[in-house]
Amino acid sequence: FRGCHPKVRLGVSWTTERAVAQSFSEGRGTLLLQKAQHARMVTRPHMVGPARVLPRLYTASAPPKSILAIFRERDEHEVIVDPRRLLNVRTV
Repeated sequence: FRGCHPKVRLGVSWTTERAVAQSFSEGRGTLLLQKAQHARMVTRPHMVGPARVLPRLYTASAPPKSILAIFRERDEHEVIVDPRRLLNVRTV
């Protein structure tokens, strides 16, 4: 699962937990990004501001060769993938 802006739906960070992705699609990711921007770490104008497009929830199949790393820290159940190898990416 991935909760994100439609323009970045084919990103590298996914999760095995729907609730985690849902939290990102409902603003957790935007809140974290705004904090990072405040610290001048990153800039992604498509994610912030009054006219931003709302994030969505996506699902995909990740064949074994697409999986680059798995992280279980922070209860995010994060899976790093090669997005070019994902199958059946769709909106939930």
